[in-house]
Amino acid sequence: MSFEDLPKGWQELPLDDDKLIHDVLDLFVSMRDRYDGTLFVLLCDEDRRVVQPIVVEEVERLPPPDSDIMLGNLVTAIRGVREDLCALVAIARPGPLRVFGFDEQWAGFIERAFTDRVPLLGIHLVTPSGSVSLRPQPMVA
Repeated sequence: MSFEDLPKGWQELPLDDDKLIHDVLDLFVSMRDRYDGTLFVLLCDEDRRVVQPIVVEEVERLPPPDSDIMLGNLVTAIRGVREDLCALVAIARPGPLRVFGFDEQWAGFIERAFTDRVPLLGIHLVTPSGSVSLRPQPMVA
């Protein structure tokens, strides 16, 4: 996985290939973001091409109690911009590339906020060691 592996014209390619998704996440999620803890929402058009990243910095490992409200407000704002968008979400944090309970908690909050409102292409964990899908199959048909 490396953003250096991205093919020419990757911006015009749909995010429907695991390797491309991992390379795009490597491009957008800097090493600093991985050590600081960051939530990335890559907004994509109806053809699954990245149109806009959204970055929420200084995200705690454990989701705070109001995570559902924060994510709900974020999804409401996204829908207010364009209703045809879908999203690829990345949870960036320090530590090993191993899924812990708090990663699953974040994924659950994200799923609940986005379901039936903004289709998800997937939810990934990104650490200094790489990235892994928290949901093996894209959630958008």
